[in-house]
Amino acid sequence: DPITRMTPIFTILPGGVNLTIDAGYGITVPLEWLDFWGENRDNHNYLEWSVGNERNVSHYEIERGIENSYEFEYIGEVEGLGDSHQVVTYNYMDTDLAENGVYYYRIKQIDNDGHFSYSEVVAIDVNVEQEEEVKLVVYPNPISGEAIINVNITATQLKEVTGQIYDMKGALIAQLDDSNTNIGIKNIEIDMVNYPAGTYILRVQVGQEAFVEKITKTH
Repeated sequence: DPITRMTPIFTILPGGVNLTIDAGYGITVPLEWLDFWGENRDNHNYLEWSVGNERNVSHYEIERGIENSYEFEYIGEVEGLGDSHQVVTYNYMDTDLAENGVYYYRIKQIDNDGHFSYSEVVAIDVNVEQEEEVKLVVYPNPISGEAIINVNITATQLKEVTGQIYDMKGALIAQLDDSNTNIGIKNIEIDMVNYPAGTYILRVQVGQEAFVEKITKTH
């Protein structure tokens, strides 16, 4: 009844069905997805979408899948205007780009009453070149009786490592074994137990980058 907002009294027996009674909801025109696109902008993926006939909209949830898994996960949301007679445009920036590959996005529009709809899927190819970085730390320095020195190399890419130890006159004392760095941290131990006290020059080549460190053995 449009005045009392109540239905007539009715009875449903166990196992029975009555499809003639409803809650009186009318049919509303659904949200219209007009455009959805995105692009990589170096340190983030930019997403933008436009909608029409925005009615009773609560918010928009951004979902993302990476590479072949194609399993979408919630990564953020944007609050909706709720009701609008105009075309409305929203945007979102995904700054969590931990790896290169193809990123898939879709937008989930959610109404205040819990109903929802999805946009189309947008794919963005991310192939950001990581800046090469190499760091080298030598410790302990100076060294004493224990005479084990550590050469700690941090690298963002796999690189070849070579090295030599010289005395202060420039004479070659020892050659380090050739090896490769890990992506991350690599540690090389140099046993200097049989070296007499004095000052030495350590030269380490990591890829195309050379490091020179002065090492002092006290006794």
